[in-house]
Amino acid sequence: IVFLIFVLLSIYTAFLNPHDSVIHITQNQSLKLPTVLLLLGSILIGVIVTVFMFWTFNFKSALSRWKISFKNNRVAKKNSKIRTMFKKGENLFICGKIDKAKSIIEKLLDTSPEQVEALNLMGRILSSAGKSEQAEFLHKKALTLEPQNIHTLFDLADTYSKTGRQSEEIELLQKMQAMNPGTITPLIHLRNIYLKQEDWKKVCSLQKRILPLLRENNEEWKKEQTNLAQFVYELGKKNLQTGNRDNAISEFKQAIRTSEQCLPAYLSLGDTYLES
Repeated sequence: IVFLIFVLLSIYTAFLNPHDSVIHITQNQSLKLPTVLLLLGSILIGVIVTVFMFWTFNFKSALSRWKISFKNNRVAKKNSKIRTMFKKGENLFICGKIDKAKSIIEKLLDTSPEQVEALNLMGRILSSAGKSEQAEFLHKKALTLEPQNIHTLFDLADTYSKTGRQSEEIELLQKMQAMNPGTITPLIHLRNIYLKQEDWKKVCSLQKRILPLLRENNEEWKKEQTNLAQFVYELGKKNLQTGNRDNAISEFKQAIRTSEQCLPAYLSLGDTYLES
């Protein structure tokens, strides 16, 4: 619109000034042109220069975009290839074809040595083959790249479990629970560790945290409620063995309140009353 206004204004000015305009090229040479032709020529030259500049800058921009697009396409193809190789290796590992899975993931890591999922999977492969130290190294390398990767944390905790390093396993599971307070899996793993240690106080504490997370699954909730009664009973039995009869009676009663079908708690409570 602005361009058209200036063109019309130039034409209007040219018609109002029909006299010829003299353009001096040198001191001795001059060119006489009608004003209208001079103005229209100036407009034409301006348009040509503008179009040339526009297309020059546009070409540079297009070239830059093409380079970026080409680079992005290469990255996308590489990522797609890596993803395909990873899925193939993972499927082979799940199917028990450890050697083939290891060969594919090794090739993947040669192409992309900082691919976290591949590092983690290779750690699982080595762990399943009994190479715990190498597996731990790869899991820790993956964690340096992605410290919050929950899969790597779980797999490293599993490696610690296989090598009997329970304190380090517990530390990792507690870290995972702190990162994801609403998740149940780390709590179950922690509970199972303390079950092996027969630390019934901690088992009961964790079980009480597990139950609220199972409210939506009524069948599972009832099962874990029964387990809680059993754990409380075991805590009472331990108290009884250490001579703490009052606490034992209290725990047996709590076990019965938790689950009326906890028969050992009835028997132990009766025996305790009989002895006292």
